[in-house]
Amino acid sequence: MIKWSLLFKEKMKAAIVLVVLMLAIIVSNLIEERITSRNDYTISSIFEDRLQPSTDLYEMRTLNEQRQFILEEYLHADNLNDKKRLKDKMLAVHQKFDELLIKYKATFLVDEEQNLLKKLNNNLTNFNNSFAEIDNPESQKEVTKSAKSSITLINNDLGALNKLQSKIGKQLLSDYKKDTYYSSFLNTFQILLSFLIGIIILRMVVNSSLMNKFDKKINLN
Repeated sequence: MIKWSLLFKEKMKAAIVLVVLMLAIIVSNLIEERITSRNDYTISSIFEDRLQPSTDLYEMRTLNEQRQFILEEYLHADNLNDKKRLKDKMLAVHQKFDELLIKYKATFLVDEEQNLLKKLNNNLTNFNNSFAEIDNPESQKEVTKSAKSSITLINNDLGALNKLQSKIGKQLLSDYKKDTYYSSFLNTFQILLSFLIGIIILRMVVNSSLMNKFDKKINLN
């Protein structure tokens, strides 16, 4: 009876340890799922919110340079037909630029990007207002200077946004590497726990077998 009591206590201890280990595996598994989900989002964000916008920003800078060329050509145009053609060309640049800007605004934006975009929008508005008044002989000199200044500021804003993509991309990649390390650690942790559970179960089976042999000897005697 004493032996069975001891075996029961041992089994209870082993069962408690097993429950704790299994709960630890479940918790670590849930944490790992969250890390995996976060990693999936990070990889998606690196491409959709950083790499692709960097390409769009480069194209926007190219379009902004076209503004400069069109503006210079417009200022030296002699007849109305050339000016109309250049205005249409400038309008096409505006439309393409706005399409890319709308696409960029639809991505995930950090506070720094929001602030830079406000500056960019102000400079775009200033340029559009200046170009609309470019034919006014009374203010043409000031308007031209303002338009050229706006083009430079727009280019600076786009450059700052492009640098920011690289900075945030590096941060996301660093977070991804950390999460991958933690995920690998949790996998190893779960394997060790499973190994411990196996040892405990094996020990319980061995103890139970020994007790059965002991009972048989008592019955024979």
